[in-house]
Amino acid sequence: MSGARHGMGKFAAAWRVMPLCFALTASVFAQPPPAPEVPPPATEKPAPATEKPSSEKPATAPETPPPPPEKPVPAPEVPPPPPPPPPKRVVVDKARQELIAYEGETEVLRSHVSTGRMGRRTPSGSYTAGYKQRMHRSRLYNNAPMPFSVQFNGNYFIHGFTSVPKQPASHGCIRMPLDGDNPAKRFYEWAETGMPIEVIGEWAPPPPPPRKKRAK
Repeated sequence: MSGARHGMGKFAAAWRVMPLCFALTASVFAQPPPAPEVPPPATEKPAPATEKPSSEKPATAPETPPPPPEKPVPAPEVPPPPPPPPPKRVVVDKARQELIAYEGETEVLRSHVSTGRMGRRTPSGSYTAGYKQRMHRSRLYNNAPMPFSVQFNGNYFIHGFTSVPKQPASHGCIRMPLDGDNPAKRFYEWAETGMPIEVIGEWAPPPPPPRKKRAK
């Protein structure tokens, strides 16, 4: 009987302890989770101690002389522009029945001509070359051919012709020969529109030869 009481007493003691265990366990689970650990702020590293300057001079490399200055590259020489060609001009001398063409002061062409005959004389004066026609035909004289024509004063032309005596023979134009080295063509190809043409002088027929005296 005493044994039974002793066992019952242990059982009762155990029941008294169990609520306490349950309370402790509940308190443990009821505690909030621990806060995450925050790493401490990084501290600045102390600056390294500067070494004291040494009294000894550091060894220096031998000084190299600076490179010589580069010579400027000269710009290529531009040749000067060629001088303008000398101006062209023409002189027709009716007294000598001659045409002379100049470039500046240089004579480039000389030819005998036939100017206008009596009653159809070529007018004297200062003119300029007008239009050029390789084959012009006269509207005043039955559509007559006038090859290598250079106009200089209204209906007056310098042109080539088959008959060019060394005296006035035309209707007023200035005839140039077509034979030989063809001065009329050479003049036509050389002439420029706008060049000065000077017509000077007057034809004076040569005096007649003296008459032979008749023998008595």
